[in-house]
Amino acid sequence: MSSFFRHRLATMMLLQLSAELGCLFLAGIVAVVFLERITFSTSRALAPQLAFAVLVVALNIGFGIYRRIEKLSSGPYLIRLFLSFSIGTLLAYWIAQALPGGEVFKANPGVIVLFVVVGLLLVRHGLVLPLVRTLPRPRPLALGHGPVRTHCTPSLTNAGLPHLLH
Repeated sequence: MSSFFRHRLATMMLLQLSAELGCLFLAGIVAVVFLERITFSTSRALAPQLAFAVLVVALNIGFGIYRRIEKLSSGPYLIRLFLSFSIGTLLAYWIAQALPGGEVFKANPGVIVLFVVVGLLLVRHGLVLPLVRTLPRPRPLALGHGPVRTHCTPSLTNAGLPHLLH
């Protein structure tokens, strides 16, 4: 049964990462279209936007924003989010020199980051996190053997949960 929950949680984490990566990518494209008044008939600015989106998601993973075990208060969460976007922007700005269409990203990094941050926060806190909160959280109970099990058995029986002993 626990492997079912682990598989489901891994699937939800993958869906969350995919949704946020897609949001970052699309918000960057919308920002470029808005600023440059261009149509995306060519893929001239797709590579820098994709690089920026991948960098920010990877940095969010690295800074522990997606951890389910430890809940972050708003202060550490905002600091980690700020760091991931700051470092991601600097790295993407540097990488944009080598990518086709990088001049579009380099000309407008501030507005692109603003669009991306707002889009990511809307998707994360308005869509993804409410969906993840509806999932049941697995709570494994490891009783072991010997004295620990001997002490837990009466408590679980009195609580009406003897099925957890088997």
